[in-house]
Amino acid sequence: MNKTSVICKLHEITDHYLLGAGTWPADRERLPALYQTFRNLGLDEDVPDSPGTTRSTALGKELKLDLLMAFVGALDLWDIPHTLEAYGYIDESQAEELCFGPVVKMERKLRCYVFQAYLKFLNHSELRH
Repeated sequence: MNKTSVICKLHEITDHYLLGAGTWPADRERLPALYQTFRNLGLDEDVPDSPGTTRSTALGKELKLDLLMAFVGALDLWDIPHTLEAYGYIDESQAEELCFGPVVKMERKLRCYVFQAYLKFLNHSELRH
């Protein structure tokens, strides 16, 4: 699969979970299939001598697989604020704020930050088709 096709598929996946009929965060029961899709797209690989551990391939790093996983809610909810912060979509105080308070309120606010970050990502991304 060529890079353009991979990019299109990533947009399709992200749009489904964040904007479409999918749930956000991604349904935990469907995560294995989603992770397999990332593997099939050549975005991650097993870490040698570390069974059960994966890492992004060069293409996965280039296309910011970790950020896209945050956009679809495929990371642990508590890791998503730090991912958004690492890419400059929220600041440290916003990331810390999400770690306190009721989980339902945190999830709603986090989804809002993720949505805003995705829109900014689309406007400034090299991940365009």
